[in-house]
Amino acid sequence: MPNFDAGHYFLTALIPVRTDAADGAGVMVRHRQELGEVLARLPTVEQSSFSRGKGGRSPFTRCTRTHFSRFVVLDDVIFNGRPARDALWGAIIGGLSPSAASLAPGKVDRLSCPFLLWACDFDANDASDGTLSAYLQDLWGLMEAELRLILAHAVGFETVRDAAGFAAYIRRCQLETTLPFNDYWATPPALQDASLALPLGLAGLGALLLLLALFFRHGHLAWFGLLAVLAAVVWAYQIVRAAGLRPFPAASPPTPKGDLPTVLKALAVQAAFTRFAIQVQGLGADELHARFAEFIASQQLDDTSSATQAPGVIGT
Repeated sequence: MPNFDAGHYFLTALIPVRTDAADGAGVMVRHRQELGEVLARLPTVEQSSFSRGKGGRSPFTRCTRTHFSRFVVLDDVIFNGRPARDALWGAIIGGLSPSAASLAPGKVDRLSCPFLLWACDFDANDASDGTLSAYLQDLWGLMEAELRLILAHAVGFETVRDAAGFAAYIRRCQLETTLPFNDYWATPPALQDASLALPLGLAGLGALLLLLALFFRHGHLAWFGLLAVLAAVVWAYQIVRAAGLRPFPAASPPTPKGDLPTVLKALAVQAAFTRFAIQVQGLGADELHARFAEFIASQQLDDTSSATQAPGVIGT
């Protein structure tokens, strides 16, 4: 479930950055420095009417399945400080004086090289490897040039020759996404109940056997009761765990779908309705009713390909 939820795949990849020297326009520089400059020049979004049409739209907008894509360079992990410890207890178990126990160095995690973190959320039908590979290969076909510029500074990327190689490379760098964020549900989803009635019944039977064993001082009966309780706990844990791993279903009516074309359409209608509400202030009921009917017709609500917001654009 962590990589996939409610019709969306949450890709997290940690890609090692090369530590040897790079040729930066005839000057030898670090790959980390060159990577930072490539990412800084990568277009993001057209954030205003002033920037509209000036070539500032992200290459990820060529893929109409991509909701969000983020690149972050991690030079090293952050040291959060020394962990709290009980100096007296440390002296007891370690044979040190309280002051020496409190000054004993703790473990500091370090990265062996810089890493490029890539987090990408896209529309998907399931969490299979085939679904991920198909998306990555489609993305390669749409923005191969930009991906090569970025990943030319990654360890081992020089062996990538085609879309299949790119997909295999990213999958080798993939980490399990443990906390996906999905905010498209407007109503509670119809989830399948996880019933604990049977394991609770088994636990009750085990507890009864234990009581009878204590009353009659019967050792074998006590073992049966204890095993029944333990089996019930394991059974209940497996049921809860399976329910937790089951992804939320994709949104369905009356909740709008959460795929990118539908979300963009909703944003466009929202902006258009705001302008409409401003324009019709003070109109009488009959004229307002007529104007609203015209507004609904103009929005073509069932068509996500027209009267919509373009990807990679903030505002309409």
